[in-house]
Amino acid sequence: MTQGLASRRMTPSRLTGTRYVGQADPSPWVRPADWLPLTDPSPTDQRIVGLYRINSELNFFACVISGAFRVDFGDGAGWQNYTSGATASKILDWSDYAGTDTSEGFRQAIITIEPQPGNDLTSVQLAIKHPSSTVAYSTGWLDMRMALPLATNLRIVGDSPSCWHRNLEHFASVGTFTPAAYAFWGCSRLASVSVGDTSNTTLFQGMFYNCYSLQSVPALNTSNGTNFSDMFYNCFSLQSVPALNTANGTNFSNMFLGCSSLQSVPALNTSNGTNFSSMFYNCSSLQSVPALNTANGTNFSGMFQNCYSLQSVPALNTANGTNFSSMFYGCPSLQSVPALNTSNGTNFGNMFQNCYSLQSIGCTNIAADISVANCSLSGPALDAIYANLATASKTITVTGNYGTASDTPSIATAKGWTVVGS
Repeated sequence: MTQGLASRRMTPSRLTGTRYVGQADPSPWVRPADWLPLTDPSPTDQRIVGLYRINSELNFFACVISGAFRVDFGDGAGWQNYTSGATASKILDWSDYAGTDTSEGFRQAIITIEPQPGNDLTSVQLAIKHPSSTVAYSTGWLDMRMALPLATNLRIVGDSPSCWHRNLEHFASVGTFTPAAYAFWGCSRLASVSVGDTSNTTLFQGMFYNCYSLQSVPALNTSNGTNFSDMFYNCFSLQSVPALNTANGTNFSNMFLGCSSLQSVPALNTSNGTNFSSMFYNCSSLQSVPALNTANGTNFSGMFQNCYSLQSVPALNTANGTNFSSMFYGCPSLQSVPALNTSNGTNFGNMFQNCYSLQSIGCTNIAADISVANCSLSGPALDAIYANLATASKTITVTGNYGTASDTPSIATAKGWTVVGS
């Protein structure tokens, strides 16, 4: 049995590449006509009902729930009762689900989970490892509907790369929805999401991490959110983001990393943010970003790295910034950068490298190695950068700028700098 379970591997996402401007948008998700119908629970219910994929080989389902609960596995055996904190597990046999075949070659089970009478569901984990296997997890959900108003700890996926719900294409929650961090981590086929009230959620960290097929997200109450890091990480197909209340957010690192279809983002209150590293990394279609309050920011490394279509950036308060490495690396459409207070910076590695259209840079009191290689800086533009260097025994690389034929590197060398490429 263990061998059969271990051999069952989910195929990777159908979307594995990077989108660039001009690439066709994916078609909106449509629920397959041969999937068994599901009914949404009411907001006051405590119930999970979902469609589960049954393959011709061994299939496994498990969950762990706080509060005495019961499960109907949809095989005609009726309700199975479990004590609070117990693991409900079952091998889902192909023969038990005859007549539910789909055009894609699998069968379907409608699995329902609810509390036993007089009990409440307060903690739910829906991706559990098989007790006799190190690699088999219950990851077969196709379509899931839930209402868990009293659950304060909801884990839809597990805590390892082996327990992503790679088949899940639709998710809907009604009423209060309080997921744990990385709620939909690795749900690579998830294309449609509807969630209820998220006002109790503080961790939006990794909420849609590696949801490659997700094209849009619903309105989210993020008023109590503090951590937005990795929230839309590698959402290649994401085309729009709703307005988000991020006033309490402190960590915005990797928030939109890899969102290669995203052309704009809504206004964000980032006044409490300290970490902006890789926030828009590889957002290859992004043409502009809204005004951002970065007064408390310390880490700006890779913030706009590889934003190939980005033409401008707003004014940024970087007075407290220390790490600016690769901040604008690989932004070939960027023509200018507003004045940046970099007086506290300690790391400027590759900050402007390969910004092929960049004609002016405004940074003050730079006291660490910096590269502006392969930009479009004139001699006067380079001289202005030299003038803003602090006195230090550091290196500035200017290779690949046409202005190196007319610049005045002595402005920098007089301050102790080594100029490479002039």
